[in-house]
Amino acid sequence: MFVRTPPSSSRPARRAGLSLLEVIVSSAIFLMALIALSRLIGMGTDMARDAQQQTECTRLAQSKVNELIAGAGRSDGSTDSLQSPPADQPHPDNPDFNYTVTATNDPTMTNIWIVSVTVYRERPDKSKMSVTLDHIMLDPTARGTTVVPSAPTGQ
Repeated sequence: MFVRTPPSSSRPARRAGLSLLEVIVSSAIFLMALIALSRLIGMGTDMARDAQQQTECTRLAQSKVNELIAGAGRSDGSTDSLQSPPADQPHPDNPDFNYTVTATNDPTMTNIWIVSVTVYRERPDKSKMSVTLDHIMLDPTARGTTVVPSAPTGQ
């Protein structure tokens, strides 16, 4: 039986490893992918922080609206705090956030207030993350109060 083997001169020699060019190209591809991933992680962190701050703005604005609904922050139920609302004050629940209250009488209906509460926080780049909640509410003096009036002191 005859076994035919190819001549040794026609078969190329086998390489034992990678060439320097292949290592450089693969390192460049890896570094570009690493840079892209680090940028994506940074963007994800920024977006997560913005979402958390927007959620906090919404919570604080709803808290302030609820205070106004409960009697405009006054024990006697008067509307003084709606007629002269505070402007750009630190929020009492979180001083890192500021708020503004704007209240106007509805011109078409009596005893109706249109209240806007804006809560915001300034970012490091001087832009603002803000949330504005609008609410229509009945004038606290028209609906009364839950506070029992004190009896006059005297005789």
